[in-house]
Amino acid sequence: MNKSLLISSLSIVLAAVSTNTLADVKVRGGVASGNYEFKVTSPFGGGIVKSDYTPVTVGLTVIQDNGWYFDGSFATGGGEHDGNDPAPKERFNRTDLALVAGKNFAMSDSGTAGSFFVGLKSGSTTMEYPAGIGDDVFTASGVVIGGGLGFPIAGGSAGFFTANLGVGLMNGKYESPGFSSSTLKADNTVGTSFGLGYIYPISSQLGLAVDYKSNVYKYQFDIVGTNVDVDETINTIGATLTYAM
Repeated sequence: MNKSLLISSLSIVLAAVSTNTLADVKVRGGVASGNYEFKVTSPFGGGIVKSDYTPVTVGLTVIQDNGWYFDGSFATGGGEHDGNDPAPKERFNRTDLALVAGKNFAMSDSGTAGSFFVGLKSGSTTMEYPAGIGDDVFTASGVVIGGGLGFPIAGGSAGFFTANLGVGLMNGKYESPGFSSSTLKADNTVGTSFGLGYIYPISSQLGLAVDYKSNVYKYQFDIVGTNVDVDETINTIGATLTYAM
C-alpha cells in the first residue's frame, strides 16, 4: 500500500466522520520513559546504540457517535546514547508523529469493544556522531494498520484494560557523516507495534491512562552492493491525562 492510496483511504474515513455533526473531542498530554535501540549489522562490522530518553506527548481525538474517529499524536524527547563501548555518552533526540482514522464497535453486552485503524506514521532519531563531526539522523515514515480491544472493569466504573496490535509498511533514510555516500535509503520494510494499557475515569471529563508500547522495525540498506541491516526497537512506559471538551 503506497501513501497516495492511504491518503485516499483516510479521506473516505474522514468523510464518514464528517457526516455526523455530533462529536466528542478529547485532548491529552503526558510523559513517558523510553528505551531506544539501534543495531547495525554488516560485513564491515556493526554495533548497537542504546538510549534512554523521556518523551513528552500531546494528542487530539475526535470521536463521532457512529464510532468513527480521527486521532493525531506528537511526541518528542531527548536523552543520551551510549555509543559503542567504551565510547562516552552522547546527545540523543527522538520525535514521533502519527495521524490515524478508524472505528470503534461494540463486541458484547458486557461492554467489550473492538476497533480498527489505518494511518500515517513518521519518526526521526538524531544521534550525536563521535568526535563531534556531526549527527547521525535516521528517519522513517509509512503506513500503519491495526486493531485493538477494550475490556471494562466493573462495567467501566473502575476503568478499562486495552490491547492493540499494528503492522507498518515503512521507508527508512539513514544520514551519517561516517558514510562516503551521506544518505542511505531502505524501502518497504515491515514492522510491528504492540501496546497494553489501563484507563481510569477520574471524572466524566478527566481520565488517566497508563500504557506500555513496543515498536520493532527491520531495515536493509544497500552500500555498494553489500547489505547493511538495521534493527530499530522502541519501548515506552507512560502516563497520560485526557480531557473531554
